[in-house]
Amino acid sequence: MASRLRRWLMIGALAGAAGCGTLRTSEVFGAATDRLEAVRVAALEDREAYRVTLAQGFLDLAREARGRGDYDEALRFARRSLEVSEAVLHSPRRILEAAPIEAVPGGR
Repeated sequence: MASRLRRWLMIGALAGAAGCGTLRTSEVFGAATDRLEAVRVAALEDREAYRVTLAQGFLDLAREARGRGDYDEALRFARRSLEVSEAVLHSPRRILEAAPIEAVPGGR
């Protein structure tokens, strides 16, 4: 009886761990996808083509790893995609190349 209970507890723990991996990767995948979309909305694909392509590549690798059930690897790739997208959004180059904003309407 104790052996059977122990076995069921082990199965439950393994199933729970697998579920946590899925939830964690889904959260990071969502954030990485949102950041890439923000990059596209900000029209940074042309100016930051290398890093945007890199971020998309990491996200594609993450999806592939998730499809294989390797949630740790998927999480690493998705986080890397998120980091690269964040770097694009907060790039000093982006700030320098932005159109100047007039402090006073009509300017002087």
